[in-house]
Amino acid sequence: MKKFFSWAEEEIIISAIREAERSCDCEIRVHVEFMMPPIPVIEAAIQIFEKLKMHRTARRNGVLIFLVPERNEFAIIGDTGIHEKVPPGYWDEVYHVMKNYFQDSRFVAGTCEAIRMCGDELKKHFYNGANLNQLPDKISYA
Repeated sequence: MKKFFSWAEEEIIISAIREAERSCDCEIRVHVEFMMPPIPVIEAAIQIFEKLKMHRTARRNGVLIFLVPERNEFAIIGDTGIHEKVPPGYWDEVYHVMKNYFQDSRFVAGTCEAIRMCGDELKKHFYNGANLNQLPDKISYA
């Protein structure tokens, strides 16, 4: 299977996911897509969101960071429970922070910063002390 991140880089990202999820009841996944169909990146991200069953969390509180390295594109999407809570323009803010990192080829740092930002915002809305890990923390590839 083709990989974008090395094993060590994956461990850094997975640690960031676990840290963010420790502080809030949310589910964050990172997916790297190599076989991108000729559709807009946001549409492909929505398809993968459903394929990964991220819409099946109890509180509809999943976030997908979707990377398409060969097209130099990415998207960040959250489920309906999150969209109801985050302020307008929030996803654009995270997107632009990631974009600044990615323009300098700092993909791990940019991904981790987006994860941290999501955790910081979501703990304001989704913290209840009982955090069940409903989805795997691993990075998925296709």
